[in-house]
Amino acid sequence: MPLAPEPGFVARSDSPLAASGAFVSGSGRDAADGPLSFKTTVRELHNTLRDLCLGNDGDDSEKEYWPVIAHRFPNYERFWHRLVVPMTKRIEIPLNSPGRHERREGIADDLWRVSYLNYSAFLHLAYAFDHLPLPLKSSFGDFYTISGNLQ
Repeated sequence: MPLAPEPGFVARSDSPLAASGAFVSGSGRDAADGPLSFKTTVRELHNTLRDLCLGNDGDDSEKEYWPVIAHRFPNYERFWHRLVVPMTKRIEIPLNSPGRHERREGIADDLWRVSYLNYSAFLHLAYAFDHLPLPLKSSFGDFYTISGNLQ
């Protein structure tokens, strides 16, 4: 459980959530970059995040494959929820609005790259799942090739 911030704390968009759920400062921005326009309270952010899941706010592949992957890899959604979601515009604009999956301003390149690696792992798991029921010899090899890419 993350520590509660001081009363009156306002989270800025350059203070993303860490995987632990705590706010961390710094995102590769300089003070000279000026303030960002998006501000929220911890309570508002918590309320926004509470109802998000891959089933209602993932992309098409995540919505399609999450039901079959969820039981074997439940931490994928936990990681997505705690790290990927705060890096995107999902916390700024309403559900089902275009652009929610886009990178928020001020997110450091190396942190954004983590979201791509996370998504890549998900797609490899999804493609491996597709190959499991196939009796083709090439599917057997493809399964291990895809699985090997997860390292």
